[in-house]
Amino acid sequence: MGSPLAAVPVFTDRHKGIISATTEFGIFNMFCVHHIIGNMRSDKSVWLAVSQEKYVWATNAATTVIDFNFNTQKLAKVSPVTKSYLDQISVKQWTLYLHYHTARLYGWRTTNFAELTTNFAELTTNFAELTTNLAKRTTNFAELTTNFAELTTNFAELTTNFAKPTA
Repeated sequence: MGSPLAAVPVFTDRHKGIISATTEFGIFNMFCVHHIIGNMRSDKSVWLAVSQEKYVWATNAATTVIDFNFNTQKLAKVSPVTKSYLDQISVKQWTLYLHYHTARLYGWRTTNFAELTTNFAELTTNFAELTTNLAKRTTNFAELTTNFAELTTNFAELTTNFAKPTA
C-alpha cells in the first residue's frame, strides 16, 4: 500500500522548482539543514562560520518549543544575521519540534544519506587510483634501486680502474 506522501517528509534544498513540485503534489517537504548551512556559507551577506554551525544544528534538533526558543536565542547572540536568515524560512520546513511527535523522520534531518553513497563511490574510485599510483611508485622505486645498484657497481669499477697503475 505504501506511505502517503504527506506523512513522511522529503528533505530537499530550497530550490523553487522543487518547492513548486512538492507543493503541487502534496508532498511533505522539509528543507535539508546541511543545504541550508551550505547556502548560508555561500551567501556573502550571512557568512556562517564553521564554529557557528553547531547553533544552527541545535536549533534544528530542538524537540520542544522551549528548546527551540533557547537555541534560537543562543544563535542570535553569536550571529544575528544567521538568525535573520533562518527567520525567512518557514519554521515548519526546517525544524524538528513541530513534527517530532507526529511525523516519521526515521532519524534523518538532511539528504546526506544520498550524498553519502555518491561520496562512497568517489572514495572507492580514489582508493583504486591511489592503489594504482602506489603500485607505480613501488615499481619506480624498484627501478631506482636497481639503477642505484648499477651505479654503485660502475663506480666501484671506475675506482678500481683509476687505482691501477699505468704502464
